[in-house]
Amino acid sequence: GEYLAAKEAYEKALRAGEEAAEVHMALGHVAAMQGEWKTAVSHYTTALQHNPQEAYTYRFRGIAHYELRQYHSALADFNDAIRLSPYDDTAFWLRGRVFAALGDHAWAINSYTQAIELAPNEAIYYEDRAEAWERVGNGRFAQEDRQKSVNLSLKGTQ
Repeated sequence: GEYLAAKEAYEKALRAGEEAAEVHMALGHVAAMQGEWKTAVSHYTTALQHNPQEAYTYRFRGIAHYELRQYHSALADFNDAIRLSPYDDTAFWLRGRVFAALGDHAWAINSYTQAIELAPNEAIYYEDRAEAWERVGNGRFAQEDRQKSVNLSLKGTQ
């Protein structure tokens, strides 16, 4: 229903000569919302061919690669997103999730820490770093991060 209507509208815009990078980015989002990760990667890749300096497109393509369990491709995309937008806390956090998926928890901690330095009020960053601390055997730091996560979550519900 809505997915097909959105897809048709974006394809019509593309035929009408709209900005190709923006249209393919939007088509990538539509595909991602439907869980069509390979299609999303394809559209994000086309968007990047038209505008290779768009950090958010790398981030979104990285998410699609992550969902496809293509972790090395996801890592490359998040690194490009960070290179182009070094204050993007979400890209650091997502890179941490890739490192965790690859079993490299020390690098995951490093990425989560960078995300926390940029956005210290994001509870999920502490929760994910706590999990990584557990994996490297540092229960005390894990407990501290879990407490920070809980405190931030409670603040958000007030």
